[in-house]
Amino acid sequence: YLDLSRNYLTGSIPTAFGSLDKLRVLMLGSNYLNGTVPASFGKLNRLKLLDLEFNFLSGRLSPQQLCPAGNVLQAAYLRANNFTGSLNMTACRRLEIADIQVGERDGAAVL
Repeated sequence: YLDLSRNYLTGSIPTAFGSLDKLRVLMLGSNYLNGTVPASFGKLNRLKLLDLEFNFLSGRLSPQQLCPAGNVLQAAYLRANNFTGSLNMTACRRLEIADIQVGERDGAAVL
């Protein structure tokens, strides 16, 4: 369990988070994080809750980043960022809660 939300963090998300393979909850919401979600998030196959909302993250998200094979992700909070494109979340079979905003008008999330 790692809760770093509301800590005024700046910069990009370290790729080293991907090595926390036993991590079940990652909360980075309400900071000033920018850049993209590291591809190393695809190694977090025990993650049940991911909170990245209210940052300045950008780029495209892939199902492989959020729901790698064997993933147990149940809740994803991703809104209020600058993500682009569309996101197909059908790979996230156990997802129960999804608060996702991908783009303002040009993107869509498929659950």
